[in-house]
Amino acid sequence: MKNLTVLFSFIVCSANLFAQKKTFHTVLGGTGDDISTSADRTEDNGYVMAGSIKPLGATATQAMVVKLNEKLEIEWQKTYDAQNSGFNENSFGGVIQTKTEGYILTGSSSVSVGSASYISIIKLNKDGSFKWSNYMNMGVAANSNSLLQTADKGFLIAGNMQSGGTSGSDIFIAKFDKSGNLAWGKTIGTALNANDSVESVIETTDSGFVLTGNTQQGLTKIQVLKLDKDGNFLWMNTYEDPLAVNNARAHCSVATKANKIFVTGSIFSNDFNGNAFLSMKLNQDGSLINSKLSGKNKQSIEPLKVVQDGLAIWLLWAKHGQQLNTKIHNAPIF
Repeated sequence: MKNLTVLFSFIVCSANLFAQKKTFHTVLGGTGDDISTSADRTEDNGYVMAGSIKPLGATATQAMVVKLNEKLEIEWQKTYDAQNSGFNENSFGGVIQTKTEGYILTGSSSVSVGSASYISIIKLNKDGSFKWSNYMNMGVAANSNSLLQTADKGFLIAGNMQSGGTSGSDIFIAKFDKSGNLAWGKTIGTALNANDSVESVIETTDSGFVLTGNTQQGLTKIQVLKLDKDGNFLWMNTYEDPLAVNNARAHCSVATKANKIFVTGSIFSNDFNGNAFLSMKLNQDGSLINSKLSGKNKQSIEPLKVVQDGLAIWLLWAKHGQQLNTKIHNAPIF
């Protein structure tokens, strides 16, 4: 009997141990195309995520935001659409919790995929209720995919837009104050018909901004540029393999001590039949400290080098102020 008691105790303890290690997941969405593009951790140890939903058979795409608790249980969900303004393609590209609680989202609205877009910035209260919004008429197809709250409690958004009258694409960046008023906006392009794109935006300790992305006209090169707090151009560099035969692509960047910049990405080469992880570190002036490849046989691939100190084409961008009919509502869609 004693042995049975010991065995039973062992089974119970083991069950409790495994129970403590159990993980969980939540599946969100219906029967259509439901896509999450951004997420942030919230101060209550929960999560907020945003993207778009399109129920099966529906013609309209709605922007979606969902608040989850620590166990990934839905606390609330909201959708946004501008169908009453003639728009039926709506999506969120970024979401963050603000320093004063509540949430900031950025996204786009258009009549159809690839048509002229409005870029939005929307502020929600802690419970998901609507607070304010602002919209910018881009005049061309565009999407907003990067978002941060700045040291002055304002907001910065960035994304990609069709380059007017060409086959290329440009970068846009816009700064707003804490109430959503546009402070300044710029478009950035390097060459006619070049495809310039932004992947991430960071704020440095000198209150400036670093945009990391890519430029492509033939081979794809990594592109990093620095602005001051007012959006004035400071420098731009492109980086590629010294042999100029391999596509190099950046995916994200992080500001480190002394305003140094850490960039991650990938390089593709036929030499190792695929992509390799790329990491590179830059000084605050954009000069290359070092770069490394990992994850594949990197024989014949040397560290990156700076191949161009370029000056971007800058245009003042201030197309904004046309307010759409805002429609934020509860969305029992899951």
